[in-house]
Amino acid sequence: VYNGAPITSLSLAAFEPFEYNTTYGWQVVGKNDTCSVPGSVWTFTTVQDPNLVIDSVTVYPQNANYWTGTCNSSTKTQVSLVNAMGNDVGWMAFDISAVPNNATINSVTFYGYLYANSWPYWSITPMGSVNPVTGSASAINSQVSNNYQEGTAYSYNQESGTITNGWLSRVLENTSTADLQSALDQDWFAIGIVDFDFSSSYYVEFHGWAEANKPYLRITYSYLVPVELASFKAEVMKEGVELNWTTATETNNQGFQIE
Repeated sequence: VYNGAPITSLSLAAFEPFEYNTTYGWQVVGKNDTCSVPGSVWTFTTVQDPNLVIDSVTVYPQNANYWTGTCNSSTKTQVSLVNAMGNDVGWMAFDISAVPNNATINSVTFYGYLYANSWPYWSITPMGSVNPVTGSASAINSQVSNNYQEGTAYSYNQESGTITNGWLSRVLENTSTADLQSALDQDWFAIGIVDFDFSSSYYVEFHGWAEANKPYLRITYSYLVPVELASFKAEVMKEGVELNWTTATETNNQGFQIE
């Protein structure tokens, strides 16, 4: 209950600091002893962080053995196709060295060239700590075949029929962005391919690294630029050039090197 002169301004100090790129709202509500009358909701959105860089990159398997492949529980095969049929599962590993290690992963989309399929119920699965390039057939097969469930898999697909062969894309979900971010220091990220009918009658087959249409991931990420430059000036002097600069912000910056 308020009684007094009309309030014409409100200090926002109690609400600071505001977050970048965030919408805030407020509303005036008139009250008496029996009812209240709400006014319109007013909003404003703060600016994007000027130091935030949002970028995207396309990453592929390396042109080397076992960066894509197929295996059952005992035999690991280097083939040009990634097969998921019966007890066979496939995998794809991607070189992510182009993504900065300090990046925040925003989204991951898979693109694969579908070579053949038949009424597939299939998933793109997390590989956990298993490196399929160097790992054993049993470790790969166990990891892929046991993580196809909806809510666990990066992409869970119950197709209504045979799909048209060619390029296919799926947005990777669940823990995919966190898992990829955790993998940045190791410079590779892997996914599994499984048809969870586990029948030779239903399957998916994708082109691997040795084919013309190799699979790839499209990764969107963001990171903060460590130094925001406010000004930079160069003045010719008798003995050379004098440089002067100022910064608006610095984060974890040790110093500057002039080249």
